[in-house]
Amino acid sequence: MINRFDEGYRYRHFILTIFGTWIVASLAKRIIREYGYEYAARAEGHLDDRLVALADMSAMYVIWFIGIMMALDAVGYPITPLITVTGIAGLAIALAAQNLLSNVFGGVTITLDQLYKVGDRIELSGVYGDVYEIKPRYTRIRTLDNMIITIPNSRVINEKIINYADPDTTMRVKIPISVAYGTDPKKVDELLLDIAAKTPHVMKNPKPFVRFTEYATSSQNFELLVWIRHYDDRHPVLDSIFREMFARFKKEGIEIPFNQMDVHIRKD
Repeated sequence: MINRFDEGYRYRHFILTIFGTWIVASLAKRIIREYGYEYAARAEGHLDDRLVALADMSAMYVIWFIGIMMALDAVGYPITPLITVTGIAGLAIALAAQNLLSNVFGGVTITLDQLYKVGDRIELSGVYGDVYEIKPRYTRIRTLDNMIITIPNSRVINEKIINYADPDTTMRVKIPISVAYGTDPKKVDELLLDIAAKTPHVMKNPKPFVRFTEYATSSQNFELLVWIRHYDDRHPVLDSIFREMFARFKKEGIEIPFNQMDVHIRKD
C-alpha cells in the first residue's frame, strides 16, 4: 500500500526541484550575460563574445538536464535507462553532425588559443589576406584582391596558420638576387646595403644585411634581408628595391644572368 504522505512528499520534492532548477538556470544565465559579456568587452580580445555565448547555451542545457534527472529520481522514476538512452541519442547526433561539431570545436580553439582575431593578416589553407569575420563554424578572409573567402574552422585543427600580425606587425623580407660569375661579392654587398638604406619603410634597426647563399649553375646567388614595421609595406618595399637594383646594377656594369643553354654541334 502506497503511503499518501510519502507520495505527496515525493511530488512536492519534484516540484521544488524543478523550481530550484529554474532559479539556478536563470541565475546562471543572468550572471553569464551580465558579467561574461562585460568582462569580454574589457578583456580586449582575450575573451571572445563567442565563448560567452557558447557558455550561456551550454550552461542552460547542462543545468536543466541535471535538474530534470534529479526531479524524476525524486518521484521514483528509474533514470538509469533514460540516461542510457540519452547517451546513445547524443552519440548518434554527434556522429551525424560530425562536420558541424568539428567546425564548432575549431571555432572554440580559435577563441581559447587566440590563434587570430578580426583584422589580422593571416595565411590559412593557401588563402592570404585579412581576417574579416570569425563565426562558430567558419572564418571569412578578405584577400588583397578584395574577395571574401570562407574557410571552415575545422581546417584550423589540422593545417598550418601563419599570423603576420602576431606578436606584432614587423616582419623580415627576404629578397633574392643573382649576379653573373666574376662579380665581386663585396661590390654587391655595398650596392645592396646602400639601396636598402635609402628605401622608404625599411627599418634601421635591425640593420639590413646581405648573405651569399650559393654558387648556382649560371649565377652567384645572394639574399638581401631587411626589416619593415608593417606587413602592408612588404610589396612597396620589394617594388622600390627591385627598380633601384635594376638601375644601379646597369650603371655599375653588373650583369643579372638568366638560365641559358649552349648547344654545340660537332661534324665528323
